[in-house]
Amino acid sequence: WKAPKATKLDKDIIISFVPPLWFPYTQEMSKEFRENWDGWSKTGAKLRFRPNLTHAGANMPIFYARQLAGDFSYACRNGMIATDFDSLLGAWSVQGPTLYTLVRIHEHPEWSVDKILDEYYSGFGSAAQSVKKYFDYWESHSNSLKEKDVKRYNIEEARRGRPAGSFKNYVLIVSRIF
Repeated sequence: WKAPKATKLDKDIIISFVPPLWFPYTQEMSKEFRENWDGWSKTGAKLRFRPNLTHAGANMPIFYARQLAGDFSYACRNGMIATDFDSLLGAWSVQGPTLYTLVRIHEHPEWSVDKILDEYYSGFGSAAQSVKKYFDYWESHSNSLKEKDVKRYNIEEARRGRPAGSFKNYVLIVSRIF
């Protein structure tokens, strides 16, 4: 996924760019994503955005709509020709705002994430503000998590002989995250 420094590619080559975006989705990840996106773009190839991000979180209330929308819109403004998001794991009840943002940003990459989220919450009618408050809590919690803490939980599990933290065995550390 790292961009080459001097390689030039034909304009007819399409690269499936698979950045290591994960949860917690940090500013550092976003910065590195954009640097490498630009680097691949400079090669002359066309780019398809293909993260594994939607594997993250199992069925827990993680919230990364703002980070995802920002990087998606950045890629869209900087040569993205297609996307490929798989693994929509059915976590709508706990990740609805993020998943809705992912869907709507495809149709309206110029929209702000607040406009998209307002549209999402409006679907709850008179409960919109209560639902927003609930997800505001999870957004704040998600943003308070640090990658080093998650890594520490993974190390603790590894010492017990149990690999943890990937989308396949995230549940081994979820009690410490939530």
